[in-house]
Formats: sequence, structure tokens, C-alpha cells
Amino acid sequence: MDPNSLQRVVNTVTTSDVQWRNVSPVGQPIPGTRFIAFKVPLKGVINHRLTPTQKFTPKDLIAAVKAFNMELGLIIDLTYTTRYYDIKDLPKSMEYKKLFTVGLEVPDDPTILQFKKWVRKFLWENADNEKLIGVHCTNGINRTGYLICRYLIDVEGWDPETAIQAFGEARGHHMDGHIYLTDLKTQPMRSNLGMNMWDADGDIVPLLNDVDGHIDRFPSEEYSRPGKRPRVYDDSPNDFPEQIRLREFDFINKGPGQHRQITSSMEGEDKDEDHFTIGSLVMIFSHPCRTKISCS
Repeated sequence: MDPNSLQRVVNTVTTSDVQWRNVSPVGQPIPGTRFIAFKVPLKGVINHRLTPTQKFTPKDLIAAVKAFNMELGLIIDLTYTTRYYDIKDLPKSMEYKKLFTVGLEVPDDPTILQFKKWVRKFLWENADNEKLIGVHCTNGINRTGYLICRYLIDVEGWDPETAIQAFGEARGHHMDGHIYLTDLKTQPMRSNLGMNMWDADGDIVPLLNDVDGHIDRFPSEEYSRPGKRPRVYDDSPNDFPEQIRLREFDFINKGPGQHRQITSSMEGEDKDEDHFTIGSLVMIFSHPCRTKISCS
């Protein structure tokens, strides 16, 4: 990349870098739920460019949760890249799920449904313990807050204002992405059909050759994406001989606030970025390939 192009990228992403540095690493568990939100932890090569007080690694994340006398059982990673940290840095006993979620856009219905499936499956399998579900995007605020609140509204019947307020108070940072807040407050609840079914090997992962692949610019929120965009989708067959149906009962809601009054059928500006600078180092993450894509 030539010097002029590099400088343009640095100018573009500096705001995101500053925001990541300034937001608190980990929130508190949302009362009455298993959810805890945090910003993306960074692997060693990136943290080397940070001051000791700015560093936030997977080990720091685990330690922060342990300080609450709690344990993380599942991480749902919403960033639109695989470059921030390595799964091998997480305890083997911890589940990890990757849900590629573009910033500055309300997630589509298949993405929302996949999030619900993973949460329900984890809660079903961990009904006898209190392990937490950790959710993060880049800064752990807007994309993260949207999907957690969408779950609480659609599945647990929480009032939108109550869910939004509870998330903000627990995270220590309130959602400020207008498109996400507007959708949560005014748009219909999304369908939960198929939420309690999953494939035994239903994870969607990048192709192996993406691990070593590289392009000069990650097509994230700062750049237009002409044409059709690949997205994660669920292509489960209509018959489910190897799938598990969950019992219908309330996994999460234990009471904060009023439940939303459901009057309609269940139909179907993020400041989080997926690239930023660390000191003089420019971190630009490439587009992850997927084993399952469709175009919309």
C-alpha cells in the first residue's frame, strides 16, 4: 500500500481506535439474564502496541468475569473478521460461536435467528449451572446491545425500553446507534420459528484458506459495498431427524421491568468498527469467507 493510501486509512480508522481504547472492557451481567457484554479482546501482537492499562486480552476477559465469581460458558463473537484473537487463547471448556455481523446495519432475520438458536441451545444444555453467555462486537455496545435486546424482547417478552435500559446500565455504556434503537422500539418482533432446533454441526466457519489470506482493505462500515453481500443463513432441511427440539419454557427472564404487551404476530449508527489503528500500526482486517453463503 502506498504512503498516501495508508495515511487515508489511518485517518479513517483513528476514531474507531480511540473509541475501543476508551470504552470499558467488560460490563456486568444483565440482571435476570445470563448475558454479559464486553469489547473484543485482542491477541498479543496487537496488544504489544498498547499501554499496560489499555491492554485487553482473552486472559484479561476470563479474569474479569471470575472477579464476579462467575464463569463464561459461551462467547458469541459478532465482529466481521476473524483477526482479533485466536480461539486457542480461550479455555477448551468454553464454547465459541462466530456470527459475522456487519456494523451500521440492523442484522437480517437469519442472523437474528441464529443468535437465538445458540442462546437457547446453550441455556438448555446448561440449565443446571449459572454459566454466562458473553457477547461482543468490536466495542461491545451497539451490535451487541441490539442482539441481546432483540432476544429479550422477542423470546422473553421484555418491554423494549426496559431491555435497552438494562443493557446500558449493565454494560456501562448505553447504545447510541440510532438505527438499532429505532428498530428495537418501533419495529415488529422477529419470528422465533425454528429457534428451538439446531444441527449438531451447525456452526458456520470461514474457509481454511482465509486464515492466511489478506486484502489491503476490509470492506466494513467505512466503505460502500457495491452489489450483493454474502450473509450467514440457516439452510436446515425441512425434516429434522438429527435435530433436537427444546422444551418451551422461560430460560432467562427473572423479572426486571414489565413484559411487553404483544399485540401483533411475530413476523419477521453503529460506532463499532472492524478495523482500527494501534499506535503506528494499522490493523485492517480482511473479509472472511464462509462455507455457507447466499446473496441478498
